[in-house]
Amino acid sequence: MNFSTYDKALSGTVSTRADVLARLEIALSVFKMGFGGGANISDLTAWRGCLALAAAHMGKSFRAAAASNPAAKASANAEWLELALVRHVAVHISVTCLGMRPSVIAKAAGMGKSAVTLAKQAVADRCQRDMGFARMVRALEDGLEP
Repeated sequence: MNFSTYDKALSGTVSTRADVLARLEIALSVFKMGFGGGANISDLTAWRGCLALAAAHMGKSFRAAAASNPAAKASANAEWLELALVRHVAVHISVTCLGMRPSVIAKAAGMGKSAVTLAKQAVADRCQRDMGFARMVRALEDGLEP
């Protein structure tokens, strides 16, 4: 499948098997983030795994969380804020459970190192204020312990 066929498939003018389209979307996202962001494939895979776990645990869409732009200043948008919380939890488990460095997470997630630090702090603050949230984060951590 060439690129123009891929565009036609995305727009719906050509029918394509869903699994082929999904694989192409993943490959394109890996290419964009892996080469554009400077993250290597194992770091990117670890980040996306943490994001998928956080999204599933929080009942949110992994696809939406992965597609959401962490650099956007969309704080008035409720959906963006929910997906930002998913990313924050993914950052937290990347650091606490996988031991990833903030600079590695920043490259893989397409955000700055300061945003990674702020995300970790946001999760810690929310855990102190909201015991239900703290239990959810702890359950996620417990599931990732060796």
